[in-house]
Amino acid sequence: MRSEPRWGLAAELPPLIAAGWREPERWRRLAEDHAGGQRYLVLPGFLTTASAEELRTAAARLPMVRLTTELLDADRHLLGADELAPWLDLLQHEAVRTLVSAVLGRTMPRGLVVNAWRLSRGDFMGIHPDGRLYQGTISLGLSEGWTAADGGAIAFGDRQGDELLVRQRWFPHLGDACMFAPDIDTWHAVEPVRSDARRYSLTGWWTALEDGLTRGRRSPVQE
Repeated sequence: MRSEPRWGLAAELPPLIAAGWREPERWRRLAEDHAGGQRYLVLPGFLTTASAEELRTAAARLPMVRLTTELLDADRHLLGADELAPWLDLLQHEAVRTLVSAVLGRTMPRGLVVNAWRLSRGDFMGIHPDGRLYQGTISLGLSEGWTAADGGAIAFGDRQGDELLVRQRWFPHLGDACMFAPDIDTWHAVEPVRSDARRYSLTGWWTALEDGLTRGRRSPVQE
């Protein structure tokens, strides 16, 4: 007999998470959205404003490495086990992993790979699927006052040759999150930033890979 999801664990979530997301019914409905075919799930106001602002300030201070390839133009910092500890601890929290596992229908291990991103005018990320090395993908928006006119949305859709037929867009509003179960056809891209605003975000992947980051040691894995 299949056990019922433990939605009541929402009440045990850390205080970084906004009160609305510590309600069991919120997670149950999210799971039903996913079961009904919504692959890319939006969690508006996932973190408290104060927590999101603290993470944004900390992320903006990280030393970034410029990446310029055919796939992307962006500044990135691969987090070590002792950087942005509140966010890493949150993603590895048992209640968080249990709830996300129930929503996405696959087990979220403790291993993590997390990137901090900074995109400026013209920066982008090309079409890619994330793939099956990861069990779950979560992106946290850290961009205060972001607008559609600023660009920089994560665009989800279907790949048609070199183009992406966009089905859904998500903007990195401060404290909002988006998550999905990556697979070979979860095509998405970050559209070019069209303003002088700096786009900050954190993208994390739960992974069972042996070199995935766990609290207490560093990870060489890079996306």
